[in-house]
Amino acid sequence: MSETISSGKESTSSAKPAISSQPESDTPLPLRRTIDRAFQHAWRRLHVRFPQLVPTPNRGDREFLRRRDVESNLATRVPEGERLQQIAMWGIEIFGPAEADSLNAAIKHLGWHKDQPFGLNTNPASWINEQRTYGTEGNLNLGHIERPGESRFLLKGRTAPLPEMVDYAHGYIYQLSPSVTAVIICFVLTESAGHAYHEELNIDRKTGYGTLKDGYRYFDVEHVKRHAVGLARTKSRTQIVKWFSVHLPGFFSRAPDCNRLPTAELISTICEPLLVGVRAQTRPEADWTRLLSQPGHKEIWTLEDCAGLALCWPESDGDLRYHAIANLQTSLLTADQLKYRGGDSDAVHASIVSDHIEGIMVNFAAIAALREIIRLLRLTPSSISADTTSRKGTTTCIEQIRLYFDRSIGIPALTSELASRSEKVHSYKWTCSTFQTQPWPREEKPIEIFEALRSRTHFLASQAQSLEGETREHLEQLSGILSTRENIRTQARMELVAVFAVILSVVSLAVAVMSVDKFSDYINQYVESLSKTK
Repeated sequence: MSETISSGKESTSSAKPAISSQPESDTPLPLRRTIDRAFQHAWRRLHVRFPQLVPTPNRGDREFLRRRDVESNLATRVPEGERLQQIAMWGIEIFGPAEADSLNAAIKHLGWHKDQPFGLNTNPASWINEQRTYGTEGNLNLGHIERPGESRFLLKGRTAPLPEMVDYAHGYIYQLSPSVTAVIICFVLTESAGHAYHEELNIDRKTGYGTLKDGYRYFDVEHVKRHAVGLARTKSRTQIVKWFSVHLPGFFSRAPDCNRLPTAELISTICEPLLVGVRAQTRPEADWTRLLSQPGHKEIWTLEDCAGLALCWPESDGDLRYHAIANLQTSLLTADQLKYRGGDSDAVHASIVSDHIEGIMVNFAAIAALREIIRLLRLTPSSISADTTSRKGTTTCIEQIRLYFDRSIGIPALTSELASRSEKVHSYKWTCSTFQTQPWPREEKPIEIFEALRSRTHFLASQAQSLEGETREHLEQLSGILSTRENIRTQARMELVAVFAVILSVVSLAVAVMSVDKFSDYINQYVESLSKTK
């Protein structure tokens, strides 16, 4: 980049003698001005049409962009002494009544139902069936999960194929209600995979351009780096989503785009906090931490016992609507928090954060499931085929209604049980650590995350129950109307068949009568012939 800039300076300086020598030429001054204007106009048109290849004709603009790129690259680099590391990622899948068989089959396919010598011997499928039978809440530790053939831990854990970027994994099974089970897996990343954000921020970028119909738009260095970080985040998250869709498919894996799975990531820093709300932002606009997450007006949840652990859901739409970011400032960890963890390493940091956020993420996954159910219920009436004037359209509409009822067979139980669970405060206190956020105005009492999750679950579950009843009633009425209309059409067709049968019978009778008359004539002729011979 610096070589290109210096060569641009040299070409600029070398152009000055040519300009100064023009008055000495024999070309008339008006003609030279016309040629210069035509050249500038053509240059400008080429720049607008091909901004990536042709630079702006304005020398001052080129210098300004060059200086701004250099300053922005310096401001958005990870500073010396800071360590930016993506340590782990989580994925959470929900299994309702309709996915119970799929969960048992997945556990059996992974081989987690087998007893392990010197390891975990609890069969997850048996434990889940018992919890569902007796309708109790609880959780089951799945222990460490390694690739087949690996053995790095003292106790033998479970095995499963893992993504290439993952070093090892561990997880839990949560029974939220009699028919709702959640599986959360923490994937601890390899050290090389964890450096992706650090490497993207330290690469020097240039202002980029995008062509439009009547012009172009440019993207500054901050935008280009933020886009690169987003691509790295999407790449790692996609591997987690694919792993669940292949090995533990459940409620979210049945989505049409297979990209609704709630996920989370842990990013560690030494000193700098990544999650800072709008009201607390005092850093310059061009700051490297802003490129990793921009919570904006979203709540930043901070652990009461450790100010260095924060949690946020920065996106409200798109593929990352259910993606959480956890930030751990390792310099704020105390000796007591590391005392029984075996040291101060990335694996220890992943274990500490897992203990605090897994219960929260499971409850958030229940909220995400309710939001997806509400989306399905709202889209269903409009997605049903409205062409009922023809027999084919009516048949298609009835088939769509049947598919909806097959797909939503477990929705009533799931929504009613989550609504009932949202009335039990102790269920959320038991699974959620004491994360808090400061409301606005600051004079008010801090909000506990368990209460926010409980109230949100209650609101969405009640709304889903109401919408499910309305949608079911609407589709039942529509199905009844279509069935009646199809019966009337069938009766009309049967009337035509009956008329055709009557006509056919009359014709057959006429033919038969004519045949009888001919036969009687033949008999009479035969009798007369016999009488004559006698």
